[in-house]
This record gives sequence, structure tokens and C-alpha cells, in this order.
Amino acid sequence: MDKQMLLDLFFADHLGLFVHWGLFSVAAGVWKGQELGPYELGEGIQHSFRIPLAEYRELAEQLKPKETYADDLVRAAKAAGMRYVVITTKHADGFCLFRTAVNNYNAYDTVGRDLLLELADACRRHGLKLGLYYNHTLDFSEEHAPGSITSSGIKREEPIANDWDFPDTEHKDYSIFLHKKVMPQVRELLTGYGDILLMWFDYPHNITPEQCHELYALVKSIQPDCLVNSRIGNIVSDYYDLGDNQIPTVPMDVPQECLVTLNDTWGYKKTDHNWKEPGQIIDMIARSASCGANLLVNVGPMSDGSLTPETESILEGVAAWVARNREAVYHTRRNPFRTTFDWGHLAAANRKLYLYLHDGAAKTIEINGLESRITSVTGLPDHKPVAFVQSAARVTITLPDSEWDLPVYCVQLAEPVRVDDSMLQQGDSLRLHPIWASKVTLRDNVPVASAVNKEINIFDKDNAKRGLAVNRVAVVAGWQKADEYLQWQARFTRPGTYRIELVSLPGEHIGNELCGVEVAVGGQHITAPILSEDYSFAVSKTGRENKRIASICGECRIQSEGFVTISLKRQQTGAVNIPLVWLALKRIG
Repeated sequence: MDKQMLLDLFFADHLGLFVHWGLFSVAAGVWKGQELGPYELGEGIQHSFRIPLAEYRELAEQLKPKETYADDLVRAAKAAGMRYVVITTKHADGFCLFRTAVNNYNAYDTVGRDLLLELADACRRHGLKLGLYYNHTLDFSEEHAPGSITSSGIKREEPIANDWDFPDTEHKDYSIFLHKKVMPQVRELLTGYGDILLMWFDYPHNITPEQCHELYALVKSIQPDCLVNSRIGNIVSDYYDLGDNQIPTVPMDVPQECLVTLNDTWGYKKTDHNWKEPGQIIDMIARSASCGANLLVNVGPMSDGSLTPETESILEGVAAWVARNREAVYHTRRNPFRTTFDWGHLAAANRKLYLYLHDGAAKTIEINGLESRITSVTGLPDHKPVAFVQSAARVTITLPDSEWDLPVYCVQLAEPVRVDDSMLQQGDSLRLHPIWASKVTLRDNVPVASAVNKEINIFDKDNAKRGLAVNRVAVVAGWQKADEYLQWQARFTRPGTYRIELVSLPGEHIGNELCGVEVAVGGQHITAPILSEDYSFAVSKTGRENKRIASICGECRIQSEGFVTISLKRQQTGAVNIPLVWLALKRIG
């Protein structure tokens, strides 16, 4: 099967279950009475406490999985709408859940069971696809992992390695580890467990481009249809993973998978009680669908393979929503508009649009720029008709009282989806995202426009060399020069007075006198010499990067409907980036 067909099938499934399970699940975030810190990860406990390998190995004596662990896990995944499962066959501690001839540090030799084989069989019985996580650089059970250089060849001052059992960091040779353990075990994984959907590699900070190509080629030589994720390193992959708990704001037009946790950790950590609500996971499902991305939802089973009660409760809430809205979960495509919506998220399908609302309280919603004729609007799951008015390219939908907290509506079209692809005001708000702007560079005081560069892969050595760009979640990166700025051609649909808000990630630009901006709206120039945190909001419960800071820059007046040129400039060159998420103009009168 060709690569595009494989990707089409992969992204049609949309939802997967990530499983972090191993010896770290036995420790559960506590070692000899000492607890991991609130932001230390359960699966990294050996490194956090520098636990000697001989002591850490003893945890295997306490790993006693239930006989039904695999079926229980797969049933929970299937009920929650997951189409594939990815499990940690070997994490950074080096312990394998599968039978391996490389060494005896594995479940078969310590527990007497090939735990991966049990899961593979359960996936086949229940019709789910299987993906395999394998950490190909970090391994605290090996002397030569991970080495002491980054993928760019720069020596690490503090290599992430087991330097308490193997203190000679100067002579670590990653190639020994790669050929002694990684390559043989990847071969075992791809020959002993049936068809594998994907190899999910992780943490590629010590692997060269040549070694990445060698590992990628091995996967494809054994299972040509097995996908490889971008964390193999060095821009060698079939699709792109985002950072932990990251979801883009807008479609990036590249194949992306998002991975999120249910609390703050990945492996089981009994002291982490910062659980997300089911509605927050559901919102992530809708957000990722609107961006054309897959969502990999992580669970950290306890040492016996059981899910925590909190995990079960969250998955049950997700399962109920998916059961009602199944047609809006799979085989959807990205939001076709170059805009986002205050009321929720939007994804497309064959002659359909799906509207995922933030809550059931909204009474009317408006969509501008839809050029296809609507035949009906209905609410899921029963497809009861909903009143709407379509006039030219504006649709106003009058919503009934909903019995659901997070309702979904289906807009049926008479023809394939066609939209106005301009940056178009929706309701009383216009959001201008940097990925849809032109990058303007002053050369001898002459403005030269070009597309904004995308720094999609964090292992691309040219990142941060392109000046003003957008990163893999569509946030501005590398913006330091005053002779580079963003410019949009946007269409307003309502005259009036607008408040200008710059929404960004948290950072050093807030309160920094070198990070003042000027916004030009038509002939009006509004300056904000210092960006302040006027208010903030979160798009997820986990992670600093999921907080947004809104800085109010001033007001402008739009006299009539139509296109307006809007630019955003730095007032001064400075070393600190302004991590713009979007520029919003909100009608206030």
C-alpha cells in the first residue's frame, strides 16, 4: 500500500489509546518513602532518584499482572471509541514487556508471561490495531545508552543516561547500543506480534541522520505498511508527533498526531490527582478533528494492569459522548475555513460539516463563508431538524435547548464542501492566526512578502535559523527582528468599534519593554509599548504551554464591511521571541 493510503486510513481512525506500563508502574511515583515532585513523571522515577539498576530490577518481583489485563484494557479502549492501542514495549528504564533473546530483563523471563503477546492477541480479538512504543535512545539498563551528544553533534553537559551505574560518560558509544539491542529488538517486535500499525519511537537526542535512516529502513524491510513517527529523529518519519499535551490551534496541513495525558504524568503515579474532566478530553477530540490530527489519549495502568477508578470514569464519559456522536468522530477532515470559531470547533466530511459546541447553552451560531447549499441542519445522535437561515454565504443556526453538555450538530450539504478561503469575520470576532499571514521583510526599506515558514519537526537543525516562523502548533517562533512582521488581508462583516487583543503563550515578552508592538488596521495605528497580562485562560489542564495570555493593545474603528489590511510589527529588535497564538479583533460597539 502506498504511503498516502496508509496515512488516510490512519487518520480516518482518529483516536488511539496510549498505554504507559512497566516496572515504573510498580514504583507508582514513590521510592523508599520519597515521592516524585508534582511535575516529575512516573515513568522516569529511576532517573529522578538515580536508582541503582540492581535495586530497580527487583521491582519485577512485584509486577503481577491480572490474567485478564489485556482484554480489560482493550475493551476499555474500544468502548471509548479508540481504534488503535500503542503500548510501551520498552521505556527508558530498559525493561521489556515482550520476550526477547537480547537479555533476560523482560517480562517473559521475570514474570513468566509475554505481556505484549497477550495484548496483541486481545487487539486482534476485539478488532483494534496495535502500535508499539519503543524508546530507541534512552535505556538506563545499558552502558552505551544514550551517549553524550545530541543529534546535531553537540556534546551534552549532562547526558540523560545512567551515569550512576555506568559513570564513564566520555566513552559511551550509541552505535554499540543501537546494534546490540535496538535493532535486534525492533526486529523481534516486527516479526513476533502480527501486523503492527506503527512503531512509536521516542527521545531521539543522540542518533545521527544515518542511524535514523538505518532504523527506518529496518522497519520498512520487515513490515512495509508499518508507519514510523517523527520521534525517530532527524526528519525521518511518515508523520509528525506534537509535544506532550500539545494540540494545534489551527490545521497545519501536515499529518499530525497529538498525545495527551489524563492527569500530569504518563506512567502511573499514585500521588498525581490532577485529573482532567471527560469534557476536557472530549474538547481535545473535537479540537484535533478540526485540525485534521489524530489524538492519542494516554492511560497509566497500575502494576497489575488495572486502570485507576479515575481513569475508568474519564473513559466512560468519553465513551458516552463517542457513542452519541460516532459519525462525527471518524473519517472527518480538517476545518476548511481559514478562521476559528468562538462557539466551538468545526470539521468536514463528505458533503457534511460537523459543529462541536463548547457547551449546550448557545442559542444561535453564525458561520460566514460557506458557499455550498445547505439541505438540513440536525442534532446528533437522533438527527432532529434544527432551524437555520442561509443567505448568500452567511448561515445562522437557531439552536434548541440541548439535553447534552457538549452537543454536536451535522450540517448536510447538497454538494461537496466549498468555502470562501479568505480570513473572514465570524460573529463578533475575527481571529488572525500567524500561519495564515504573510511574512513581510524590509530589505532596504522595501517590504518583501513571503509565506510564513513552518518549523514542523523539532529535530530539524534549521529551526531557529529562519527568523520569524511558526512552530508545529502554529505559534510564532524566532521573531526577534523589527524588520520582519506579519500581515493579513481580512474581511470584516460588521462595522463597529473593535478591541484588539494579542493572545500569546506565557513568556519573557510579557512586561518586556523591547517587545512592544504596533498594530495597523487600515490607516489606523495602535501601539502597545509593553504587553501586559490583562487576562489568561487555559486550553488544557496540563502543561504550561496550554496557558494563553491575552494582552489588550487598544481599539480601532471599522467603518464598513469589506477587506482590510492588518499588520503586526515589533517596535524594536530584541532577543526575546513574541510567541503569538493569534491576534483577535472583538466587536464591542
